[in-house]
Amino acid sequence: MKSLSLTVTSPVQSLALPLTVAEVEHFLGLVSLSPDDAERTALLGALIDSARELAEGFQNRDLVLKQWDLRLPYFPSWWVRLRAPLVSVDLVTYMDSDGTTHTLTENTDFIKDTDREPGVIYPPYGARWPTYTPWPSSSVLVRFTSGYSGDGLIPSLVKVGMKHLIADWFQNRLPRGISEEDVPRAIRYTLSYGAIDRA
Repeated sequence: MKSLSLTVTSPVQSLALPLTVAEVEHFLGLVSLSPDDAERTALLGALIDSARELAEGFQNRDLVLKQWDLRLPYFPSWWVRLRAPLVSVDLVTYMDSDGTTHTLTENTDFIKDTDREPGVIYPPYGARWPTYTPWPSSSVLVRFTSGYSGDGLIPSLVKVGMKHLIADWFQNRLPRGISEEDVPRAIRYTLSYGAIDRA
């Protein structure tokens, strides 16, 4: 069984917001305050982040840069599917039954393909994944970075959908949009624009 989690770092990874608070204030028709209303700014920031998380679920891709740890019980028969858009593969290791960790080298032990969506890694031509007796659980670690490096790369339609979803949450103060069925159809369409097949 595989597990996917954000890499534990210190300090904790800081994820960029795909929209600025000022953009959302303008979209909502809110007057900019001076000095800022810290409570309103915090609320809008939380709504932007929540809309980003929901959009990523619809998209099946990361809209901001993140580093992930994918843990597998053993190497699959062929490729390892990662998140889109794949930026880099930062570390690939496996642990044998003796508890010894072995590190693989890119372009020698594995090849990455960032042109696919989602990106994948696979053995070089004519080669296979290492043969070994795996550690009982999570013997393979693939650490990788995925996401857009700038908000200008996020499709405009997705950002429009996020703004409308934020407006719905802000104006109604209702927990709508938590599941796919709760999201109004037009917003669901914009958030899903260009989505990747989950297969």
